[in-house]
Amino acid sequence: MNKFKLHKNTLLCILPTIGDTKDSKRIELLKDAGFDVIVAAYDRGSYISRLPDAEINVLGKIVDGKYFNRVVIYLKSFYKLRKLISKSDAIYAISPDIAFIASLCNFRLLKPLITDVADIREIEVSKSIGGFIVRRMDRFIAKRSSMVVVTSQAFIDKFYHDVLKVNIESFYLLENKVDYDLVFDKNTSVLHNNNSKIRIGYFGVLRDNWTIELFLELLRQFPDRFEIVTAGIDSITKYNLSELACNVNGFNYLGAYRSPDDLEKLYKNIDMMAIFYPDNKNDVNWFNAKRICRSNRFYEACFFKKPILAFDFCADGYEIEKFNIGFTLSDYNIDDAIKRILLKATTDNIKFWTGKMNDLTENTYRFTDECSVLKTKINKLINFKNI
Repeated sequence: MNKFKLHKNTLLCILPTIGDTKDSKRIELLKDAGFDVIVAAYDRGSYISRLPDAEINVLGKIVDGKYFNRVVIYLKSFYKLRKLISKSDAIYAISPDIAFIASLCNFRLLKPLITDVADIREIEVSKSIGGFIVRRMDRFIAKRSSMVVVTSQAFIDKFYHDVLKVNIESFYLLENKVDYDLVFDKNTSVLHNNNSKIRIGYFGVLRDNWTIELFLELLRQFPDRFEIVTAGIDSITKYNLSELACNVNGFNYLGAYRSPDDLEKLYKNIDMMAIFYPDNKNDVNWFNAKRICRSNRFYEACFFKKPILAFDFCADGYEIEKFNIGFTLSDYNIDDAIKRILLKATTDNIKFWTGKMNDLTENTYRFTDECSVLKTKINKLINFKNI
């Protein structure tokens, strides 16, 4: 038996919150790539949809919605974070603000910094003073990152290049694909009951008032043709989803859920998945951040063979049209949206789109060789730094 063990590079993965599905998938991917992963995170008291499979070093508690107040918490975590960085070969920071504080803690330690950007917040495209300051921070960290990891090419083209005016030399496109191997009955993927109403799902962190308004109007006009199934964290401001489920015929709210444990049960309850992002707000540039993001739900829906409804101007919408696995809406006009849903969301179309989903190659929605590519890229950064 060889007495000598091959050295495994150690990554410090810093999370903005505990128990986010996408963040936990990133940690699993890094572990599968062969890294020793140290996890540090800020506790926001959020609902835990999926815990990372690792011991978590809690850096402090943050209150959501108070963006600049969290700076105090970041400063208090400086010593602990710097100590963790010193034990690592590289830093994997999820979100630019986490990368910013990590870069300050990394002063003179000079560990390679990878910044993972999965979302763009409203403040980052706002015309306010706060938006200006945050964009300056984003530019700062973009220039100091050894590599930027994004979920769509549009992050590089539309945000970094067009908004921040920064050229990113080293980046890796890493989509929010599924990383599990659930066994499910694919026969459930073609309409749960051919004689029933078409059931449209809306899952995740539910924030979008417009989507709920669309669904309510759809049910008001066509109560015998559609049902709505919502599940996840209720962050809707205009409505209470539990109350709607009690008072509106055809509207269902299944509550919060865990990924991937509850996903099969949820997806068996629907015929289509709706993927819409927050409202079109007048105080935010309508490059809008959400045009470039990719949703976990897109990949989940592909995995469970559920056709998808989204906007044609978002990154998920491009893929829906490319693969012909659902249909898209063009704008926020509810009357036009209902007419298009009525026209397109038919039993025959859903069966056709489901067939197209069965033809998708696995790497469209599921991790295949991503961990080996990520391993090569990160090890190159570490080795270059050690030259």
